[in-house]
Amino acid sequence: MTKLPVPTVLSRLLDSTATMISDGDLYRLAIFLGSTSMILIVVYHFLEINAVKEVEAPKKGSSKQAAL
Repeated sequence: MTKLPVPTVLSRLLDSTATMISDGDLYRLAIFLGSTSMILIVVYHFLEINAVKEVEAPKKGSSKQAAL
């Protein structure tokens, strides 16, 4: 009698076949990623426009700042 190999996790992973993504799944993924990127762009611009600008303090020892 021959001994059968014991199935391992690696052998099960190698036996599984890869399947392609379907057209519907690809369509949904593209819509989701496009919508998410547009929302992030709008949020970024909203935050950038409404940001409070900080005024830099003049540096000590700067002769140009003293003349102004």
